Amino acid sequence: MCFLFYFLRNPASPHMGVFSRTNPTAAFNYVISQIASGDVTASTQALVQFEKVVRNKNHKEVSKHIDQFLNAVSLQLNMILTTHIPNVESGQQPEATVLRLINCLTDTMLGVFSSAPLARAVSRSSLKQVMQVLITVLSDDRLAALEEGPQILRAINILMVKVIEMSDQTYVLG
Repeated sequence: MCFLFYFLRNPASPHMGVFSRTNPTAAFNYVISQIASGDVTASTQALVQFEKVVRNKNHKEVSKHIDQFLNAVSLQLNMILTTHIPNVESGQQPEATVLRLINCLTDTMLGVFSSAPLARAVSRSSLKQVMQVLITVLSDDRLAALEEGPQILRAINILMVKVIEMSDQTYVLG
């Protein structure tokens, strides 16, 4: 079971160790810090946890941390372009792990922007930052050259449409 989801449902669980005495904000902060991690595996696992919370419709708690989450996602997308893809090209990192990270990022963001309350909770500055990073990702030829590159680019295009459709229209157009 997802750490964050379990924590939000069972805050006094003895299986959580130090987190059994932590509030949901601390749990979100921890998971979001892992999303921004330079460790591909840790980031992927944190994204899976965050996505489970989003899909379980715990929107009140998630909306409090949505800008923080999107800042971490933007950072991770930049790291993919500047660090992870070059590591794949040089053979230092398996392509499959980076593809899984990109897929998890895209899926989690689609989950966020498929929810009207979460999409509308995004601040103007976070929305602008996310859109700029997504455009940068779309324009990077190295991503298209990856094994699943064309599918990833289609998913990012769908994500951008969802962001435009579901976000506060005054922020999108302003």
